[in-house]
Amino acid sequence: QAMFRLEVHLSSPQFLARAMAGRRGAGSRRCDVIMALAAFTWTGAQARPFAALPRMAQALPASKLQPSTVNCTWVAYEQPLSHFSPGATSGQTFLQRLCIYDKFWIGGAAAGPVFFYTGNESPVDEYINNTGLMWENAPKLNALLIWTEHRYFGESVPELSGTPNCLAWLSSEEALADFAVILEALREGPPDGPLARWHAPKSPVIAFGGSYGGMLAAWFRMKYPGLVDGAIAASAPIWGGPMLQPAVDGSAAQLSNAARPVGGAAPACAPNLKAAFVLIHDVAKTSAGRQLLSESMGLCEPLQSEQDASVVLSYLQDPLFNLAEGSYPFPSNYITYATFNGTLAQLPPWPVKKLCEKLAGDFGVSIRGDEASVKFRVDAGPISVAVDWDTAAGNGYYLDDLKAQKGALRLLQAVAEAVQVWYNVTGGQKCVNWRTPPPTRMSSSSPLAPKMSAAMPGLPTPARRGANLCTAGKSALNIGLAWGALCCNSGINLVTTAAHGLGRDLFWPPSLPTRNFSLAEVVHGSMSFCGSYGSQGFYGLPSRPDEWGKWMDVAYGGKHIAGHSNIFFSNGELDPWTAAGVPAPGPTESLPSELIALGGHHLDLFFSTAADPASVRRVRASELAHIARWIDGGRASRAASAESASSMLEFV
Repeated sequence: QAMFRLEVHLSSPQFLARAMAGRRGAGSRRCDVIMALAAFTWTGAQARPFAALPRMAQALPASKLQPSTVNCTWVAYEQPLSHFSPGATSGQTFLQRLCIYDKFWIGGAAAGPVFFYTGNESPVDEYINNTGLMWENAPKLNALLIWTEHRYFGESVPELSGTPNCLAWLSSEEALADFAVILEALREGPPDGPLARWHAPKSPVIAFGGSYGGMLAAWFRMKYPGLVDGAIAASAPIWGGPMLQPAVDGSAAQLSNAARPVGGAAPACAPNLKAAFVLIHDVAKTSAGRQLLSESMGLCEPLQSEQDASVVLSYLQDPLFNLAEGSYPFPSNYITYATFNGTLAQLPPWPVKKLCEKLAGDFGVSIRGDEASVKFRVDAGPISVAVDWDTAAGNGYYLDDLKAQKGALRLLQAVAEAVQVWYNVTGGQKCVNWRTPPPTRMSSSSPLAPKMSAAMPGLPTPARRGANLCTAGKSALNIGLAWGALCCNSGINLVTTAAHGLGRDLFWPPSLPTRNFSLAEVVHGSMSFCGSYGSQGFYGLPSRPDEWGKWMDVAYGGKHIAGHSNIFFSNGELDPWTAAGVPAPGPTESLPSELIALGGHHLDLFFSTAADPASVRRVRASELAHIARWIDGGRASRAASAESASSMLEFV
C-alpha cells in the first residue's frame, strides 16, 4: 500500500509509479477562501488577459483582510520555449504570467529591493494568496513584489499540439532561466518593454519559495548569484535524491512526529494506530472476521476479501502524509482546497493532533517487542498477534475473545472515526466510505500520480504525426502530468517518500518485501512512468530517465554547497519533507538552516497569526534579519561595481 503526494506540496516518482500500477495514494495542496477578482491590470505590448482561475486566499481573521490576487498588476511576459536550444524550437515562445505589486516600493536611486517568488508546480495564485512572509515584510523594506508562474503550469503553458517534443522544455533549468530573464529585463530591459514601468537597475533581489519552489529559490541563488542577492528556501527537499543516500523511510518517520508528544499528540496515539493496523490485517483473514470489522468500523460496504482489508489499511494510512504536511496552528483549507475539488471546508489546527484525540485512551491493547526491527507482538487480553516484518500470526484466538475484550474493537472503531478529520472534512459522510477513490490533487508539492490511461487491448493510442509531434493540447496537461514530466526531465526523484513501515514510524505492514533491501532496488524502475506519456499524445521525455538524479547532483551540487552563500533554509518538525531538507544548523554560517517546532510544510511563509508557535516567530525574525543584511550587501556590491566601472571609464 502506498501512502504518499505529492505538494505541495512535490511528488516522488516512486509514488507516481506505484499509483500508475493501481495502488492508492493521496495528494495534497492548499489554498483557502475563494475571492472574487475585481479586475486585472495588464501592461506591455505582449500583455493580454489569461483565462479566469479560481481566486484563492487563506482563511482570514475577522479583523484583518489579507492581500491576495485582487491586488496584482498582471503581466504576460514573452519567453522562449527554450533558452538553451532555441534552434530546436524554431523560435517558439509562450506567455508567462507575473503578478506585480508596487505600492510599497521605492525604486530609482533609493533602490528598494525586489522580493521575487520562484513559482512552483501550481497556478501562481496559490502562492500570491498565501506567502505572507513577502506581503508582511515588503512595507518594512520598501520592496517590489513579484510572483512568477512556473512554465507549463497554471496559465503559463506553451502550445503543445503540433509541437515536436513539446514536453522536452519543462525542466528546472529552463524555469530558472525564465526567472533570470525577468530579472534582467527589470534591470536592463527596453524602455518600451512590458516591465519598463518597474525599471530597477540597482535593486537587490531576494528570492522566496516553498517546497519545490524552495528548491528553485535556493538553486536560483546558486546558479545566478549576480542576479539574486539572497534566498529564503522553505521546506526545500534539495537533499532527497538517491545520490545523497537519504533514508527511504525518512518522510514516514518524520510525519510520525505529528502523532507523538513532540507534535502535541497524546502518547498513546502512534502505538494505538500501529496496533490497529496489525489487528485489522489479522482479523480480516476469515469471512467472519471481515464481517465483524465491517460492523465495528462502520464501513459503508462490507469487506469481501483480504485484499479489501488491504485497501482499508491504505484508506486509513493515506491521509497521514497530508495531515502532517498541513500541521498549521490555524484552521486551513490550504491542503484540502486542491485535494477535494475546491472545497472551502477547513482542517482544524494541528489536524494530526486532532485525529489523535480519539486514540488517546487506554483500549487494553499494547505492543511488546522490537518495533525497530519490525518483530513485535500486539496483545489485547487473551488475543495476541505476532509480527515478523510483513507477516502477522494470531495465537489461535476466537472472535468471541475479540468481542468479549471489547477494547480492541473500540480501538478499531476509533481509528476509523479518527481519519474522518480528513475524509469527512466537508461533513457529508454518514459511514466509512473506504471504496471511494482517493481524491485527485489540483496541484502537487507533495506526492501525486499523473493521470495516465494505460494502453489497453482494443483502445488505440493517439495518432502520432511526424517525429515526436505532440497531438495532445494544453487542456490535456493536468498538474499531475506536468509535475511528472518535470521530474522525468530534471531527474527529481525524492526517495525519502519511497517506503514506510520499516521500524521508525507508526505504519505497518512494511512497504518493502524484506529487511535486506538496497537503495538500488528501491531506485530501479522508480521512474518507469516516464515512458507512458506517448500514449497520451505527449513526447519529448527521456527514454532513459535519470532515476538516480545524477545530473541534478552535478548541476546543483548535492551536499557540496558550502561555497555558496546567502540562502536561508527552514524546515518543519512535523513536515514529511523535512527528511529531504538541509538540516539545522546548516552547512555554514551563510547557509543557515532552522527547524520549526510544531511546524508543518513551510509554515514560516504563511501570514502570521496570533496562534503561531514561538518557534516560527523566531524563525521569521531571523529570516527578516538575514534579508536586511543581504539587501545592504547587495546595495554595497552594486555601488562598488558602479564606482569601479566609473573608474575604468576615467582611466580609458
